[in-house]
Amino acid sequence: MDKEADVLEWAQKQVNLIAQKFSSEENLPIFFNDYDSMDLLKVYPIPGATDDKRGGSLKIIYNGSKSKTIDYKFFTGTVLKIHHHPDYKECFKILYGSMIDEVTGIEKHKGDYFEILPYTPHQWRCTKDARMMIDCKKVF
Repeated sequence: MDKEADVLEWAQKQVNLIAQKFSSEENLPIFFNDYDSMDLLKVYPIPGATDDKRGGSLKIIYNGSKSKTIDYKFFTGTVLKIHHHPDYKECFKILYGSMIDEVTGIEKHKGDYFEILPYTPHQWRCTKDARMMIDCKKVF
């Protein structure tokens, strides 16, 4: 098989996987205002998905009407539920560690900066203890 055919086959699998994940009942919507009930600078646990029941934590460090900044820490092995954000985009910066998006298979490492647009399903798995800063920017 030639390289072009391999790339096209891979792309088709990715499209099918994303369509399947996006239509899944497990694909939870998380809205911009869902964070409004959380106290500023309070550390909230992320339910554990590892063998030792450690998951991680999140802390809202800025809570504005059009943007929010969230400090996330994850332990190796943590897997978040698949989700999407209907009304905001996320701008990520990996401060340390490694994460992989289970939907696309793309791995992110320390120093990486990237965005996830509204309605894009994603599911993080921590491959090395990690911390990431996320700026959530309301778009709708």
